[in-house]
Amino acid sequence: MASGDDKLDLNDFLQRVDEIESVVKGFNSGDETKQQESLDKANKLLKETGGQETKHDRTLINTTSSHSSKIPDNIPEDQAGFLRSLEADAADRARKRKEGGKVAMVWKEKGNEEFKAGNYQKAIEHYTEGMNHLKDMVVLYTNRAQAYNRLGDYDNALKDCEAAMFLGPKTVKAYIHQGKAYVGQGKYEEAIKSYEEILTFDPKQRKIVNEYISNANQARVAAQAESHAAQVFQSGDVQASSVVQVLDKLNTGDQPVIYYDGGMKILGTMIKDDTSRTLFRTHGGFKLFTDNAAITGCFKRVLIPGCAEDTIDLVCACLETLQNVIRDNDENNKCMVRIHGFPDALLTVLGNAPATVQTRCIRLMLLISQNAVGRAAMVSQFDNIRLLVGLMTFVQNSKTGAEDAAKILNNLALEKKFVGHFSSRVSEEVLPAFENLMHNCDKVQSGVFPSCLSFMGNMAHDVTIRREMCNRHEFWDASLSVMTRYSDNVTQPYSHEVLHPLLGLLINVALETSDTLKSLAPEICKKTITLLQCQDDEIKGRATGLLSRVLPHLSEDAMTDLCDRHLPKDLIEILQSTTDDTTKRYATKTLTVLTQSKEDARREVFQTDKELRTLCSLLSGSDDVIIANIALCIGYCSQVPGVSSSLVGSRIIRTLLAKTDTTNSTIKQNCAITLAKLASSDPRHLKEVQELGGIGILNSCMKHVK
Repeated sequence: MASGDDKLDLNDFLQRVDEIESVVKGFNSGDETKQQESLDKANKLLKETGGQETKHDRTLINTTSSHSSKIPDNIPEDQAGFLRSLEADAADRARKRKEGGKVAMVWKEKGNEEFKAGNYQKAIEHYTEGMNHLKDMVVLYTNRAQAYNRLGDYDNALKDCEAAMFLGPKTVKAYIHQGKAYVGQGKYEEAIKSYEEILTFDPKQRKIVNEYISNANQARVAAQAESHAAQVFQSGDVQASSVVQVLDKLNTGDQPVIYYDGGMKILGTMIKDDTSRTLFRTHGGFKLFTDNAAITGCFKRVLIPGCAEDTIDLVCACLETLQNVIRDNDENNKCMVRIHGFPDALLTVLGNAPATVQTRCIRLMLLISQNAVGRAAMVSQFDNIRLLVGLMTFVQNSKTGAEDAAKILNNLALEKKFVGHFSSRVSEEVLPAFENLMHNCDKVQSGVFPSCLSFMGNMAHDVTIRREMCNRHEFWDASLSVMTRYSDNVTQPYSHEVLHPLLGLLINVALETSDTLKSLAPEICKKTITLLQCQDDEIKGRATGLLSRVLPHLSEDAMTDLCDRHLPKDLIEILQSTTDDTTKRYATKTLTVLTQSKEDARREVFQTDKELRTLCSLLSGSDDVIIANIALCIGYCSQVPGVSSSLVGSRIIRTLLAKTDTTNSTIKQNCAITLAKLASSDPRHLKEVQELGGIGILNSCMKHVK
């Protein structure tokens, strides 16, 4: 915060600007009384600043716009001199402000660097120096307030927030840091009011405001728990006193490892309710993992091959105790994850420690990830790339705990921020690890691999990650190798568990287009079409979905090959048997692409679906996607000799005309095309169109035909 003298200088400057503006307005008014008052004010200001007194000729006041930068010729010299003085002063101030702004920006950046490094006091000094060069730079006040909050100096943080609000009333960060300062002071209602004030001028910030309000309420709950725990402890409660006594003994130094191992195990059995968990937090429990050399040393030594058993035992005891500490306790979840260096230590243990330690590490991480607060803290504090690769590697190489590791992955996928971390580096580390996992899926513990596929399916909802997958030949090769491995035994339950999420992942990825996908499209279709023969309706549905995405990338020859494999017949049979609307959408889209391109496809549809009864029944449905595709497919099939005549006497014309009564331009277009084809191919259809008044409808619909 600026010093008292600096604050007075700023207020004095702002007051003088207002006074000078008032003087200028008075000189340029037509009111003689106001002109005289302005003259008196001007003389007073000049005396205060050491200038010469000005005199006023009331008959020669200029009434031109005060916005003009040129001084009017008919103003007396004394007035003109005063105005020139104002202009010169304004220009000088503008120049100094510009120069000061550049210097202040340099100090701001220096402060930001120190803040990122955790040097909050140094950051405050740099922000303060910036204010010496530009007193009304709002970001300096909000940044300094944030640094004060980190140091627990909430009074000064609030002063800086107030200054920022005065200079920029709609500065969101000022209200956020004010709210955080109030939370630090235990004034939770005031904090919530600060956050809610943001919505009065920026309603789009609702999501972030709700997040901060939630944090304030969590802090309130934690404070209440601490107050209650303190009362229980002070009342002489035996259990509470025992927890504190054990913590005090563990915080003593220079004891053998076995001493801390025994103490940690005893403590673990005592941590079993919210009071004991709170006492752990308030009586130095988390400091054990930063200040106790024996404990921190064991976390390092356990990474050395052949380390002593007592070292392994102590680390295991610590990890098990921490599970009890964070269970059902949001505040402890956050505190543990924020222990300096602890996230890195966990990841290192996960990759290098003995199996017994790794398993306990995984259990602790799973517990964190199951809690929304802990999960968010985990995403913000861990190296997310290292975390993801480490978990995938653990899944592939470990027998015990692999299933829990896969669960952690899927829990983390619920966090958008976690997925967002990989957009720029997904091809460097993430996808190679996943591809390696797919190539070695037979070595992964049963039940774990499908969970990993589901996780990557969730990751593929991010468009950047999806595009990277679609572009990678290695990804498609690995995916097809898995499909081949499990397609041979599709009747086995585990094959379903693998193929179901795999096909879901590939359907998502095939939303994108790439040269890689185009080059591999024939192979993808050949492997996928075999799944249409299985008895598993869910697998058939997803296989149809993948075909619907990949088929448009095929060449004419590849399309012919699929017709030779009787794909149109398979699709008709799927449409006849399935009750799933999603499968119907996939099948009708695939069938439309085939019948548009290949005469053989149109003929096989007509041979399989006599009088196109299956297609016509779908046309009578209510799903817009299905209707649009079926209308077009019927139009393509009508080109086959005998199709159009076979439809005479059916309700096809009435149905197509009825379906044009919609706001969906695609349905209008497709129905109009098919009506025109039917009417032109058989005069009986044309007559029916005329009798039903369909010519006018057809004409109005044709404007939708591109």
